[in-house]
Amino acid sequence: MSHMTWTPDCLLGIPEMDNEHCLIVDMIRRLETAEGRPDALACAYRIASELSDYVTTHFTHEEDLLSRSGYPDLACHQEAHRRFAAAVADLSNAADIDSAKVRTLLVGWLQTHVMDMDRRYVPHVQAWLDERGDGDR
Repeated sequence: MSHMTWTPDCLLGIPEMDNEHCLIVDMIRRLETAEGRPDALACAYRIASELSDYVTTHFTHEEDLLSRSGYPDLACHQEAHRRFAAAVADLSNAADIDSAKVRTLLVGWLQTHVMDMDRRYVPHVQAWLDERGDGDR
């Protein structure tokens, strides 16, 4: 298994979102570190619980930013968030949770949503921030 690393390629250039997104990589790394240890199952449950809190907080912040900037695909973005939050809830409530399942969910989200879908809003949000004079925050 290759280990997840937070690299400059992961950055969107919007510090608030980048700071929150790097928490996903931290969760993945913690799962990788726990793999094979006696506490791996407890770690998987702990991270699944953290993930539930994370999606609530992060999605609220991101959707607020997109709303304030007038992002035209906000409804589509919200729907993707809703589907992921439902997947997290299903995982958190599953009796057969393990670190591989949590890691697969996180890596998939990072690759398909953060690195693709979130990247699509960057030009719009960055232009809005620049107009407001917040481009360097």
